Amino acid sequence: MLKFLLSIILISLLLNNSIGNEENQIWKSCGTSNDILKINSIIVKPTPPIKGKLFKIDINGTFNKDVEGGEAKIIAKFNNLMTLYNQTNDLCSSTSKAIIGNCPFKKGPYLHSANFTIPTSAPTGYYSGNILLTDNFNNSITCINVGFNLE
Repeated sequence: MLKFLLSIILISLLLNNSIGNEENQIWKSCGTSNDILKINSIIVKPTPPIKGKLFKIDINGTFNKDVEGGEAKIIAKFNNLMTLYNQTNDLCSSTSKAIIGNCPFKKGPYLHSANFTIPTSAPTGYYSGNILLTDNFNNSITCINVGFNLE
């Protein structure tokens, strides 16, 4: 279950805009207009994620400067009560690369696709998280709040 949750949250690291319609919105930006990554489009299927089904995300964005490294501060909770994950990770770690793409990131267009199968054993409930990405100089790359019900 933790691998599933971290996969969804790490994919979320690059999202900078709200997506989906009001009742299906699972991502919300907590960043500013000064963030390094600007998202042009995001396609997420299905929204919200479904157990036993493929979760796919396609991201199209633009980095306004090179990012050589940094940190990913991630907090994940289950049913707003149990903290599942609360750590700061290297932005360019092998785990992050597998999910968000090759680091370092160069100024210019950014395209990335990722697919995950959500385990049927994942507990039903509300998953939430906060992700803050910063570069080596502590500049905000993006900040995201995540929340969805898994049934």
